Amino acid sequence: MEAYYDRKMATFLEIVISADMDRNPGMMLGRSSAVTPLMEEIALAPKIFQTLPGTNPAANWPEALEDLHKRVGELRPLALWAEPFDESYDFQQGAYRFIDRAAQQLAEKDPGKVAQAKESIRLAVLTLLSVDLNSGSYDRIVFGVRLPL
Repeated sequence: MEAYYDRKMATFLEIVISADMDRNPGMMLGRSSAVTPLMEEIALAPKIFQTLPGTNPAANWPEALEDLHKRVGELRPLALWAEPFDESYDFQQGAYRFIDRAAQQLAEKDPGKVAQAKESIRLAVLTLLSVDLNSGSYDRIVFGVRLPL
């Protein structure tokens, strides 16, 4: 984790130095390029959310739900904080629809599906809240806690 923050701070330092060089071309600060290789590498790196399996609840759940839950649990704290993802809340809405369908299965009380529906609901809620907490967004966390059940 320390290496991640060291790299992030180095990137921000490069940005500040580049901005100073653009404003004061006479300053001797080292690099004269506005975009360093490190900045380019970070900018072009795939977003974490895009690499996670099962981020489309309508198409991938319940099959990929357990794998997504496991992978989100392995993320470092606030891993999704700086990522623009799910801006229209499609992931959350899809998770809500999945939870609603699983709850309806419970309401129908099909004995063969009750245990599976309970486990699906548990995993879906935990995964949804884990993604919201990793985003570091107050709005996402509050929106995620208000499950429409």
